[in-house]
Amino acid sequence: MEKYKMFKYAIQIVSRKKLRTFLTSLGVTISVILLSFIIFGMQGLDTALTNEFTSRFNPNEIMLSNQGFGPIGMGNVKETNEEEQEDTIMDDEFLEELEELDDVDFARGMLLLMNLEFEIGSYSPKFENAIISGWDTDKNDRMIGDFILGEESLTEDKVYISQLVVNRYDAEPDEFIGKKITLKPSTASIFGTKSKDLVDKEYEFEITGVYDPGIDRNDVILTTQDAKSILADLGGFDSEQEYIEYVG
Repeated sequence: MEKYKMFKYAIQIVSRKKLRTFLTSLGVTISVILLSFIIFGMQGLDTALTNEFTSRFNPNEIMLSNQGFGPIGMGNVKETNEEEQEDTIMDDEFLEELEELDDVDFARGMLLLMNLEFEIGSYSPKFENAIISGWDTDKNDRMIGDFILGEESLTEDKVYISQLVVNRYDAEPDEFIGKKITLKPSTASIFGTKSKDLVDKEYEFEITGVYDPGIDRNDVILTTQDAKSILADLGGFDSEQEYIEYVG
């Protein structure tokens, strides 16, 4: 009986204050809905970031370099109590040693060519201070970003160019397929040292692909062999093998 009276009393209170009860219930409902949106939204953002990262970079791939990446002007940052060690030359033997490590499927070399500029057919002006790299790749390689069109694999005497180059000349990607591109030492770079031996150096290739590197800057990709040939020639080495033995 007593419980019945208490329940009846509670019903009366609710009935008297319908508006307040309704607003309180509405506020709780809205809070729950907003909290749900936030939770699901964060999960969606997490998924989007993860997908974007894994679409551009394979989480199981790493890049090694024998160069220091400290603040500008500081060069290699070393602990004062470390013994001085000679820089490792990353040559074919080094790659073989990497591949012998447990859980390493394969290793490949990459070369960076600085202080070069290039011209494409009659397109003007020339592309100065280009960022050019050399490695063996194809259209499915994550490291080149999104492949737009062209031959499936990059072969010797051929190059891929980036969408940035296409945009520079306000053209369409397919206009460049089959065009000749000429690389030469840059005369505009503040880091380039002008030398008599470099004045007439030119290297001609055929454009066979266009890719979009995204936020990365990479204007032209050559094969590893072509990159080694250019670097050896520019550096005055007798052969590509000698360049790799001394520089890596």
